[in-house]
Amino acid sequence: MEDHEQRYRAHLERLASEVHQRSGRDIGQLLVQCLLPAMMKDAATYLGRGGVATHYVSGELDHVADWLASAVAADLKWLRNVDGNGVPRKFSKLATVSDVKAEANRGLDRMLRNTVSKAAVAGEEETVAVFDNGYTLVSLRTSAALDRESKEMQHCVGLGGYDEGVAAGSLAILSLRDQKGKAHVTMELRVDERMVVQIKGKQNRFPMQRYFDILVPWITAQGYEVSEQELAGGYFRQGGGPIRHVSTLSGGEELEGDLTLRFDGDGDIDLVLPPGLRIAGSLSVRAEYAPGKRVVFGSDTVVGNQVETTGATVVGLENVTSAHLRVIAGEIAPVPDGSRISGETYLSKVAMGDLLDRAVFEHGVEIVDVERVTVPAAASVRGDLKISGANFVRVNPGLSLTGGISVVGGVNDCMLTVGRNVSVCGSFHISNCDATLSEGLRVGEDLAVQFATMETLPSMMELGGLRLNKVRGIASIPSSAVINGNVYLGDTDVTSLGGRAEWPGDLRIPKAKIRHLPYGLTVTGSLEVSWTPLVEFPDAMRIGGSLTAVGCSAGRIPDDAVIGGSIDLSRNEAASIPDGMVISGCLKLDGAYLKRMPTGVKVEEIIHLGQFPVDRITRSFEAQSYSLSDSFVIDLSDLLEVEGNVWIDAKDASKLPAGMRIGGRLIVKGDHPDARLPEGIAVGEYVRGDDFEALERMIPKSANVGGMRVL
Repeated sequence: MEDHEQRYRAHLERLASEVHQRSGRDIGQLLVQCLLPAMMKDAATYLGRGGVATHYVSGELDHVADWLASAVAADLKWLRNVDGNGVPRKFSKLATVSDVKAEANRGLDRMLRNTVSKAAVAGEEETVAVFDNGYTLVSLRTSAALDRESKEMQHCVGLGGYDEGVAAGSLAILSLRDQKGKAHVTMELRVDERMVVQIKGKQNRFPMQRYFDILVPWITAQGYEVSEQELAGGYFRQGGGPIRHVSTLSGGEELEGDLTLRFDGDGDIDLVLPPGLRIAGSLSVRAEYAPGKRVVFGSDTVVGNQVETTGATVVGLENVTSAHLRVIAGEIAPVPDGSRISGETYLSKVAMGDLLDRAVFEHGVEIVDVERVTVPAAASVRGDLKISGANFVRVNPGLSLTGGISVVGGVNDCMLTVGRNVSVCGSFHISNCDATLSEGLRVGEDLAVQFATMETLPSMMELGGLRLNKVRGIASIPSSAVINGNVYLGDTDVTSLGGRAEWPGDLRIPKAKIRHLPYGLTVTGSLEVSWTPLVEFPDAMRIGGSLTAVGCSAGRIPDDAVIGGSIDLSRNEAASIPDGMVISGCLKLDGAYLKRMPTGVKVEEIIHLGQFPVDRITRSFEAQSYSLSDSFVIDLSDLLEVEGNVWIDAKDASKLPAGMRIGGRLIVKGDHPDARLPEGIAVGEYVRGDDFEALERMIPKSANVGGMRVL
């Protein structure tokens, strides 16, 4: 989120600079107060639903900035009605960017209604061009002329937002008039830059095609360029080429670079792309302000990078070949049965119809913020199917997918229903859902469920692995279920393993509610039961890997238990280890309590004894290495030879026995004025401490150490 905030602040700074240039007013603080919280809230909402945070293009928020500049020029009362942080209270009601835009429209409308339009007087307007059809191009010279243009065109060129720039001559405002003097187009020109930065029709829409076509030759002849972000209505410009309209594209034409087409208020005119069109870069069609705009892709359309449509009705989706396909808002027209959709497909807030029934998705599909999603049995997705931000998802019985599937609920939990005999070759991920799974579920990899509610797991299911994390409701693992891999049941309501004694992978159940494990429990991998109310470990227990029981109630390891790896009984209040046990890995007893010390336990790697009383340690444990930092050291006189390493607090260094031999390293933690290693100590590699001065003071001359290092 921090990256998004920086990007949004930079966008608002640029916008404030543009407003200052044309109006002479500093609205930077107002812009941030008004827009930044709404932008961040929208971003959090979209990201929380698995979507993408909004990217705001140049010009998209201009009318908001003009509203604020006009409000400052008019010194409106609401600007002075602020809270304790100096923020206008009006802004507290604007939760989203859509709210801000709507309020800006209302505010500008109110100011325009209150603006008195006075008849033009000499010197306020100047004709700069006369066209063959009798139309004229008029330069607006005064605030009164700008106000009249605003009143007639219902946009914000008046109201004081552009007066300063016009008066200074840094910008010019031109109006296209018909034979009767009626305005149809307003242009903002930055004179020194020879740039048309804004070109608006009525109500801030892009001009109708017949009006813009009048202006294009004049703009070109005068040496002006039109900002690419401002071109809309199907007009575009590539590189240094001329301004063109999409209707001039011919079949088989090849375009270098990207093509961006914007539409505004002309939704009754279809955008028809010719067959065989080749675009080397990306194609973006933005029609969110043109309700009903139809985008028709001709056959054999090839786009090198990405195709993205926003707010349009897309026709001929199956005709497009592209690496990435994104359809945002709008609608997708029906496609023929068996249509192949190439590239990674992303669908957001779009009416899909029966697309999942008819199409074959070659490289997966992601569906975001579609309220109701039904995945039909006939769905064909070669790759992963991802669904997020939906309120209701139904996976129909008999669905078979070659990839994986994920369903992530939005702000409110999603209602997910999975029918009988659904088969998924990859993983099935479920998050933030109230889920119901039916019998016959087959998942080739993991069934992974988190932050969800689920009454039961289905019987007669077969899984590659099972991961439940913070799942409420499930009390037992069905005995009929086939689970071929690792199982994780973290922070769940599970109280029973269904009597299942054999587990082919890891079995990890931290923070579950299990109190008993079955007799003869056999885990091929590792077993973790940390922070559970487990009463005891079962007899005849066989663990191929490690045993982790941190903070667990059960502590006694049965005499007949076989454990192939490390053992961690840290913070265990009833730990017990059989006499003579051999531990292949590490033994951790940090903060543990043993009612009876074992004898003859051999640890092939490190024994950790933090916050553990250590008295004549080799009576109980023989280890390759000893971690005694933070231990309660009483007597180490029997620790004469260590094959590996030793960790110890500086305050306990003097308790090591004279003539001790350490094959590896001695790491001394901290410093202590009385810290001193015993006479004749030998350390094969090096002694490490906090600093060299402390080490030199600590190591006696009779010591034989490989070197010294500092932490």
